[in-house]
Amino acid sequence: MTPVDTCIKTLPPHTAEKFSLLSQFLGKKDSVLVALSGGVDSTLLACLCKELVSGETLAVTVSTEFH
Repeated sequence: MTPVDTCIKTLPPHTAEKFSLLSQFLGKKDSVLVALSGGVDSTLLACLCKELVSGETLAVTVSTEFH
């Protein structure tokens, strides 16, 4: 059992269904690029991609003088 499977089992049914669909979608990808803001959502997505995508996952953060 993968860490993702373990996580899905602890979620409420509605959330687990969405999480499972996202996991299936990511599992079909060869590589992904994640815009990483450092927040919870993008960090979770980056971790899922690292775990589920068969090829490379690249997380990118941009720093500008406007931020």
